[in-house]
Amino acid sequence: MTVLCFIRSGHRGLTLVELLVSFLVLAIGIVALLGLAGQSALNARYSVDRTTASLLAQRRMDELLSDPNLQPQEASGSFEAPYERFGWTATVEEWILPGEQAILSIERVNLYKVTVTVFWRDRGTERRVQLSTLTVPGILSANSPPAMVEQRAAGAQ
Repeated sequence: MTVLCFIRSGHRGLTLVELLVSFLVLAIGIVALLGLAGQSALNARYSVDRTTASLLAQRRMDELLSDPNLQPQEASGSFEAPYERFGWTATVEEWILPGEQAILSIERVNLYKVTVTVFWRDRGTERRVQLSTLTVPGILSANSPPAMVEQRAAGAQ
């Protein structure tokens, strides 16, 4: 009986262990890429929510600034569909210039600080966008830009 031997000297093949290790490395790489794609989708959603909140805050700010009878107040509420996930708070308060109390000879100008905060929940965390501006009541209309706008995000990761 003749035994045929197909193994030639100098010919190198892959062993079962080498194949398993290469598949393991490939699987780890694919899992890492899928994780990055998932995180990218979450970041895109957060960007959309933040942009929406900024636009809603600006809209609420414009509504307040267009009121010719603007008075110190605090208010809160929610937005109508399709933005019912978002809520808002607004504060109008008198703002005194630093050092203004020491100057008695100049007629005092009534300045109001208007702050609008829009908040929403994202994956169990409350997110918020806040806009603030200073205004002289009755001077700005809805088409005029605010004198000073400050935008902050709390809870950003």
